[in-house]
Amino acid sequence: MYDEINILKSEGVKYVLLDETVIEQKKEIEELTEKINNGSYIYVNEKTLLKDMKQRFPNISNRVAEIIVKTVLEESKKYNINPMILYALGGVESSHRHWIEHDKVTVQIENPDGSYKNIITRAVGWGGVVWEIHKKMLIEKGIATTKGDLFYPEINIRASAAIYDMYFKMEKRDGVTSQDVSAQRRYFGGNFTVYSDRISAEIMQVIKSAIYR
Repeated sequence: MYDEINILKSEGVKYVLLDETVIEQKKEIEELTEKINNGSYIYVNEKTLLKDMKQRFPNISNRVAEIIVKTVLEESKKYNINPMILYALGGVESSHRHWIEHDKVTVQIENPDGSYKNIITRAVGWGGVVWEIHKKMLIEKGIATTKGDLFYPEINIRASAAIYDMYFKMEKRDGVTSQDVSAQRRYFGGNFTVYSDRISAEIMQVIKSAIYR
């Protein structure tokens, strides 16, 4: 039916998870659901995401776009993450700009003696990774050895996916609609509805890019 997507009716991963808290988008969601045949699943492939990247993020070179999309699909498969969520995370955090430093934030880190201290730092790169919080896990997993590594798009995506997977496996926060929403809010650093809403809104943009010609 559509060149950029495949519709699956029975098997496969549920690649569209829409946050019901995005009330203002309810009509759009209903219209798109009807377009994809009453709740069928969207299979996101490389062509779909590259088209979205080209249309909405023209400042990302073709070479880097290919690296981002390839790594997103690989890491999504590795951790069984909805690829549209992981791709949307990069859109929300950085508009897929792997080279950026984010605004300053205050974070709490553990000292070698077990005590804690607050430091001011910046999240970096594609997924807005805070090295000072996650460096132990990222080093142990062989994903990165320095903060500077996180400016490489493929390394930052691997780090972001590992962090998201860690939060996904934690106990679901009270009052949230799904384990994914819980993971998204933990990724942002708090129980903030606005962040998971932004992820959902970004997913909607990807769907529209794939469906609308």
